Amino acid sequence: SFLLSAISMYLFARSFFKNHPKALLATMLYQFAPFHMVNLTVRGDTGEILAMAFLPLMLYFLYRGFEQSKPFASLVATGISTALLLLSHTAAGLMCVGIALLFILIFAPTNRKRAEAFIGLGVGLLIDTFYLLPILLERKYTYGDTFMKDMYKSHFVPFVHFFIPNITNSASLQRGGVDISFGLMQTIGLAMALWLLIKGKIHDIFSRRVVIFTLILIAGSLFIMHASSLFFWEHIPTLRAFQFPWRFLNVVIFATALLGAAV
Repeated sequence: SFLLSAISMYLFARSFFKNHPKALLATMLYQFAPFHMVNLTVRGDTGEILAMAFLPLMLYFLYRGFEQSKPFASLVATGISTALLLLSHTAAGLMCVGIALLFILIFAPTNRKRAEAFIGLGVGLLIDTFYLLPILLERKYTYGDTFMKDMYKSHFVPFVHFFIPNITNSASLQRGGVDISFGLMQTIGLAMALWLLIKGKIHDIFSRRVVIFTLILIAGSLFIMHASSLFFWEHIPTLRAFQFPWRFLNVVIFATALLGAAV
């Protein structure tokens, strides 16, 4: 799963940036983000790692569809990769579908291409109906919804903890034994992007879209992972199914990898 995530991220980044060094840098930032390594070596969450392998693959086929005049094969591949993504890990898969929706809205060149991309995602959801429908209809009978429904309340994270590299493995910078740092290089990339954006030094439209796209993902994830989003966790049952607010670091892993390569 971990090796596949490197291959799929490189394929996507190479197609997206049209640049080998940027693709390589994005892949390195993606692979060695602290939370990605925590999922591999501490949590042992194989399903979540596998979902993070299928996310770039889904976006790779979406982006190929944007560039093709007859994108039928890419749409089918998008549907299959979306289905595999959701089968790997439901919570991480739903996050990744959210990333894909924003990606389509920002990067699809025309409304027709947006419609085609939505169809591709819809195919994936239809393939997974046998799996997703029982989850939605019978969730109230499951262990997670019965005993873990309030677990999120003890797993919100102060903003500052995301930006402090936990070099000494301090328990005070963890939640439930999980290191929740963005990562040193990822934080530097984020700071550079904000500085360039404020100074007006990002001139070409594509780079500006990449920065805006990734900053939206990071800002949204930070809000969801902080106690200020408590109202939404309390009133949206689907959100509570994610159990741990810091699980949205999966979104940050992808966003900071693209952002670092862009800046």
